[in-house]
Amino acid sequence: MKTPPLQVSIETVTSIREMLTSLKPKPKTAFTARETVHAVADDIRAATELGYSLSDIAERLAANGMKITAGTLASYLRELKTMDRKVARNAERTPVTMAPDGTDADSANDERNASPMQAQPLAH
Repeated sequence: MKTPPLQVSIETVTSIREMLTSLKPKPKTAFTARETVHAVADDIRAATELGYSLSDIAERLAANGMKITAGTLASYLRELKTMDRKVARNAERTPVTMAPDGTDADSANDERNASPMQAQPLAH
């Protein structure tokens, strides 16, 4: 015999919705190796500038509970560098905002803000 489908009252649905919409972000307590390398990339680069190889750093990471090879470490650092380049390249490609008169809106705003007096149209 088939059991009837569960019926949920509108009050229960409302209560569940309120509970779910009031949830705060759950703090992250564990990170992947990739996330960890990305988070400490500047520190890794600083260590390499002090003369430590990626193998040396990988050994130290392993001693601190993060097992990773020098090759994987290098791969994650390259990946991060590529991501940084793409972000920079996209920022360079951001279109210039144009004012209604066809001029560069940003430079037009700079010019207007530089002078306390607004330019007045010439009378003919």
